[in-house]
Amino acid sequence: MIHPFKGPLVTQTLRGLSENEPFHWRGDRPDLESFNDTFEDLMGGKRLSEPGMKLFKRFLLSLEFSANPNLTLMGSLPEMIAGGDPRRGFDLYKNHKFFEGFKCGSCHSRPSGGNKAVLDAGSFLLSQPFKIPHLRNLYKKTDFDQSPGAESFSGFGLAPDGSFDTMSHYLSQPFFGNIRDDESIKIDLNAYLLCFDTGTAPAVGHTVTISPGIRDLEGRLMRIQILQEQAELRGIDLVGLGVISGRRQGLIYWPKTARYHFDNSNQEPLTLEGLIHFAEQGSGITLMGVPPGSGLRMGIDRNQDGIPNGNSGFPEVRIQRTGGKVLLQWSASALSYRLEQSSVFFQPLWLPIPDPPELNGNNFQVEFPISDSDMMFRLVSNGLILGAR
Repeated sequence: MIHPFKGPLVTQTLRGLSENEPFHWRGDRPDLESFNDTFEDLMGGKRLSEPGMKLFKRFLLSLEFSANPNLTLMGSLPEMIAGGDPRRGFDLYKNHKFFEGFKCGSCHSRPSGGNKAVLDAGSFLLSQPFKIPHLRNLYKKTDFDQSPGAESFSGFGLAPDGSFDTMSHYLSQPFFGNIRDDESIKIDLNAYLLCFDTGTAPAVGHTVTISPGIRDLEGRLMRIQILQEQAELRGIDLVGLGVISGRRQGLIYWPKTARYHFDNSNQEPLTLEGLIHFAEQGSGITLMGVPPGSGLRMGIDRNQDGIPNGNSGFPEVRIQRTGGKVLLQWSASALSYRLEQSSVFFQPLWLPIPDPPELNGNNFQVEFPISDSDMMFRLVSNGLILGAR
């Protein structure tokens, strides 16, 4: 039985919840649906409907960790970090028995470093039952500086109540057996845990720009080749954006063809060498690693209708008077466009419309009262501007 006064506990992340039941530090919530009472009991609102809870759960399960910045761009362990050898630390994590029959990986199993088991009170000197936590965000918990006068902007402490400021301090507890007095083991274990894989490739979010007169071209090419290799390994999708042949274009790298394909099916795919030539002749191209499965949307087909952006054409903005109002309409397929307005003709100050457009059949529409001053409107998307007055 859990005592009603459970004490202060560190708030846990909402990222990486998939396959991580039960929830809470105590494992007292078997699934996400069991949190529905919280909307009423804790937040003073109303319980979600069954369809609403399903949508909310779907959203929560979509939240993933960002990449661990301590890993290399290729996703491998660095040679040294925080004064320790993370590769030796990984070996210790897998194989070293700090107590008879117990290794780090016995409870903190990969890939998350977590476990669905709930430890009894008294185990590992615990004051109450606790679930074995994952290790994917430990690198964010270790920046706390408790020296006099110091200010810490990150770091939340280790253990359920956040009472341990460093990994060395935590690993020095009696239940860590032959580890607690061995500084070499603690330093290398800490180095590995600082590099624990979050499940998101370090190449996600990494960008490389090629433009006319760029310096360090050789170094940038090496990074692009790493991004291509990560795309071939399905760790990322590789997309790009730039001005090519005088037009702003998106692109995606297809590992099967080893070519960069554009958002216009009439344009021939390019090798990396050909892409660099285009970039140096134009205004430049920026390549970026993005999460697997998002490349088509982010690179060449923003509304995912199967038609590349460059072949879709531009939405037509229709404007007409209806009584004392102005009615603007455009195709509802133009999901990525936003409407802006201005009443200043010279050097207009464009402002987004205050309310979202209404959906009327196959069209978006917005109504405005007619005024005595000029009214100008435009649709904007990824630098493309379509106007009406």
